[in-house]
This record gives sequence, structure tokens and C-alpha cells, in this order.
Amino acid sequence: MQLIAGVTEADPPPLEGEVRNAARRLLDAAGEMRPNPFYTGDTGDWSEEN
Repeated sequence: MQLIAGVTEADPPPLEGEVRNAARRLLDAAGEMRPNPFYTGDTGDWSEEN
């Protein structure tokens, strides 16, 4: 998945803020995060780190 359109491996790395903003837009578009009930290591506890 390419978070920032038009960036290639030959380009300088994007700024951290650009990556964070792109990741936030992706998470916002995905909707509410929920634990995977089929993940065997899941304790049911989940907290979002900012």
C-alpha cells in the first residue's frame, strides 16, 4: 500500500508529519478499529496509542 501518492523509492523519504497524516487518513477511512476475534493471542483489551 502506498500511503503518499507519487512517491517512489528513488525520491527522498517523506517527512514524518506527511506519513502520520497519510496514516491517519487511512485509519479514518477504515472506520472503527475492533479486535480480531480469531486472533488467538487476543485478551480483549485494546487501547489506541497517540
